[in-house]
Amino acid sequence: MNPRVESVFPKSENYTLLVRFTNREERQFDVKPYLDKGFFRELQDRAYFNAVRVALGSIEWPNG
Repeated sequence: MNPRVESVFPKSENYTLLVRFTNREERQFDVKPYLDKGFFRELQDRAYFNAVRVALGSIEWPNG
């Protein structure tokens, strides 16, 4: 079974996410390489970036 996201902590100063999974692993995801592509562009707004949340074992922002 694949681990699910348990919590997410945004670090907007460097556009990374600290993601904790149900199997107790923690991973850091660097979003910077995607900020100039498609719908990821709206994440350049730090307030919006910080609005990330856990949803159905994954992560999402208010616009999905």
